[in-house]
Amino acid sequence: MQEAMTAAELEWNTHLVVGINVDASMCYQAEKNKYELTVSQWKSSDDLVNYYADLVSQRPYIRLLEDPLAKSDTVGWRKLRERLNEDCTLLSSFDLDPEPQSDE
Repeated sequence: MQEAMTAAELEWNTHLVVGINVDASMCYQAEKNKYELTVSQWKSSDDLVNYYADLVSQRPYIRLLEDPLAKSDTVGWRKLRERLNEDCTLLSSFDLDPEPQSDE
């Protein structure tokens, strides 16, 4: 992608930004308050907050994360908002869906 951007004389954050639809609720186990990213690999919301903060820091062209945490992970959402602050837009499709699905 970088080669194509250079050839077209485009710049990250000026001409192109990246958004990622994570859909973390699909991996969330409410009874464990953890996310199963791969089989038997469990991560806490703190782990994901750290991962997302590092990702956005290392790749500043990532400007949007959609559903980076489960809707019911309110503590994780608060921490993520505090950590990313102005660096990245956080979007929850639950805010857009008039009848959101349950995480459980």
